[in-house]
Amino acid sequence: MQAQSVLDRWRVRDITDVPTLSVVVPWHNTHPTRAQSWHWVKRWYQKHLLTAELIEVQPEEGEDFHKPSLVNKGVQKASGQVVIVADSDVVPTVPGVLHTAARHALYAPWVVPHGQVLRLREEPTVDFLGKAVTTTAFPSGPLVRHPYKGVAGGGLFVIRRDLFLAAGGFDPVFTGWGGEDTAFGIAADTLLGSHLRYLHVPLVHFYHPPGPRALHEDYAKNAKRVELYRTLAAYGKDALAAQLGVPVPNQEDWKMRRPTRDDSVFEWLLYLNYLGVPVRSGMTGQKLALINLAVNAEYGNPKVYR
Repeated sequence: MQAQSVLDRWRVRDITDVPTLSVVVPWHNTHPTRAQSWHWVKRWYQKHLLTAELIEVQPEEGEDFHKPSLVNKGVQKASGQVVIVADSDVVPTVPGVLHTAARHALYAPWVVPHGQVLRLREEPTVDFLGKAVTTTAFPSGPLVRHPYKGVAGGGLFVIRRDLFLAAGGFDPVFTGWGGEDTAFGIAADTLLGSHLRYLHVPLVHFYHPPGPRALHEDYAKNAKRVELYRTLAAYGKDALAAQLGVPVPNQEDWKMRRPTRDDSVFEWLLYLNYLGVPVRSGMTGQKLALINLAVNAEYGNPKVYR
């Protein structure tokens, strides 16, 4: 009976499954460069995600741009089993990565399909957006700032629609600029489980003039609320769920399953990342060693192989 329970827990889900997919993009046309970026990015999605539902969410006439409300509205409207929540001015440098992320979102808590963010300057942005969407050679510079690790929950992420709602969605208390994406990342990691991140895929961010940030008191209020999320997360999912007014999700239903022995090294590296097990650089091409590392980690003894 116990052996059967272990098998059930780690049964392999077919990673070739293709979920129904919705792309939710909140945006507001505050500058010609934003409109140009979204026009290009929209055609990019239409080319690379042919069957996906594309949901463009804008504020009503006379309303200010409020990202949390727009994202929540878009996800509520979405019909896909999996949603991609994306800013209107970013794309991953590997187009096929979103198909992979959508499949992984079926059995991982949620997916951040990018590592470093490449924030382009105006000149390369204008030059690139004048090219056909068929191109796959994205510019890597010059940049506004050094490449940086993108926020989990900001820019671009992939998640099952029901899990987005289970984590409470984006917090509408955040106003003005900043904080809502960081807060959602903390909530999702705490309530659902640690995200799966593709560190090898850069995210290109097209240039636009910096928008006016919130008044100082609004920004300070947002920062304090992010710290509240961090504090409650440190106490555990019960404390954070109570603050957000959502039930504590049952993680057993979407734990990431162990890949099969025939799966690629890439799948095993992602699985080890999900388990939180560090992998030495010399082991990245040794599938058998990675399998042994993963199995030992499942049974609570990862330190033997560190």
